[in-house]
Order: sequence, then structure tokens, then C-alpha cells
Amino acid sequence: ELDSEFAPEPRLPPVVDWAALELQLATAAPPLRAFLQRELAIYHGLGAELPPVLLAVLALPELDSEQIRLKKLADNNWVGDFLLAVMARYAEVRPNDMRANELVLLLQSLRHIGLDGVAEDLASELWTHAAARLSVSAPNAFSHATPRPVLFTPEEESPFFVAPEESAPNG
Repeated sequence: ELDSEFAPEPRLPPVVDWAALELQLATAAPPLRAFLQRELAIYHGLGAELPPVLLAVLALPELDSEQIRLKKLADNNWVGDFLLAVMARYAEVRPNDMRANELVLLLQSLRHIGLDGVAEDLASELWTHAAARLSVSAPNAFSHATPRPVLFTPEEESPFFVAPEESAPNG
């Protein structure tokens, strides 16, 4: 009871510009698209309400029998059994091998049983792993060729450059 009184409030899901994310997804190259879909799954698993269009992008399939078992364990607050089942199922699964529906279920279940901090830490690890993978597979995925601002024309003298004074003849 004391733990519940002083337990920190779970953080709210991030505030995201869903329209911008939808536009970015529509124009993204395959590596960036995969990263953004992983990001959407993480947001959804942490409790963010995705717009229907972005939820459709995730294309979450029906849960299989093992996932239904995990969900029931979490719904019944059988924390120990849930954690043992998660370890048995995902202990040797690499982060990039987890499907979106598995991420969503795992993060939602952890939050449901009161392990918000664990869910947030896992989400951070998953996001970092996906970002690192993207940086290797498509290093320029987020870079955009933007022109540099012109502060002055080449004919003008730079206000930061002072021409050396001509040396005066000695004496």
C-alpha cells in the first residue's frame, strides 16, 4: 500500500505531430520506413493513441495463442508468471526480430501490471537499437539537403574578416 502511495506517476506518451509523421512515412525510403513503423509500435505500446491512418500502417495482426496467454497473465496481474513467460518467449530474441504486435503487447502489458519504468526503459532500448541500425543501414536517412543561408554576397567583405593593414615603410 505504501509503495502505491509513493509510486511515481507514469510518464505520458510523447506529444507527436502525427500529420508530419504520416507525411514522412509516405515519402520515406524503406530503411527509414521500417524505423518509423518501429517507432509507431513503441508509441502505441506506451499508450499513445495513434490516428486510424497510422494504426493501419502498423497492420497489427491478431494475437497468436502464446501472445493471448501473455495478455491473460498481464490482465490477471500475475506478474511473476507473466515475467517468466516473457523471459521464456523473448530471452533469445533479438530486438529487430520482434514484430510490431509483439512490441505493442509487451509494452502495454508491462504498463498494465504496473511496471511503467520497465516499459519505458525497454522502449528506450528498442528505439535506440532501431536508430543505431538505421544509422548503419541508411546513414543519410534523416539528413536533408538544405541550402545554407547567405549572410552576405561574395563581393561584399565579410563583417568578420578584417583585412591586414598594409605595412608602412620603415622610417
